[in-house]
Amino acid sequence: MINRENTLKNLLPATVMGLLSLIPIGLYILAIPYLFIEKFLRKQTFSEIGFKIKGMKKDILKYWWLIILPIATGYASLFLSKLMVPDFFNHVIERTQPMLVFDKLAILIPQLLILALAEEICFRAFLQRKLAICMDYKWAIAITSLIFALGHFSTGSPIVVLYDLTWIFIDSVIYGLIFQKTKNVYLCWISHFLANVCGILVLLAV
Repeated sequence: MINRENTLKNLLPATVMGLLSLIPIGLYILAIPYLFIEKFLRKQTFSEIGFKIKGMKKDILKYWWLIILPIATGYASLFLSKLMVPDFFNHVIERTQPMLVFDKLAILIPQLLILALAEEICFRAFLQRKLAICMDYKWAIAITSLIFALGHFSTGSPIVVLYDLTWIFIDSVIYGLIFQKTKNVYLCWISHFLANVCGILVLLAV
């Protein structure tokens, strides 16, 4: 009975927030406040919900290859798109333009920092952590990544959209693995931010 109640306590908010993630900024408005309110009510430490400063250096040295892997997948997606989906560049720019100021680097970098942190808090510290309590971590990562990808959906050619969402899903799986191995949302944030910066710089250079 206790396990069932514990599962419901974690699965219900994860399901609600997962559905809200399909609505622009819906997840961010509710998931982050919910996470910290729950922390207060359950008297959890910041480390328990994924905000760990201690041990970061050790984890970075151990999992540096995983942290920078999304940079490689980002470059791979851009390179392969030239051969397979030429309209991919324009699609990504159109998808991100409403959120980012491309012509002012001093504004763009803080935007990328904030967006990456907000997404990692919502999808890793909240959603994946909740799901991992209720099911095998592999399913938790897969479901979280599927929702993460769908949350980035933007209309366009079906082939281009599918190509875009596939690479977003792959990157999300990597962030999920980082969180699973380190239980540290900051490392997911670093990985996510670096991948976004490198990808945006390539888009701006083209």
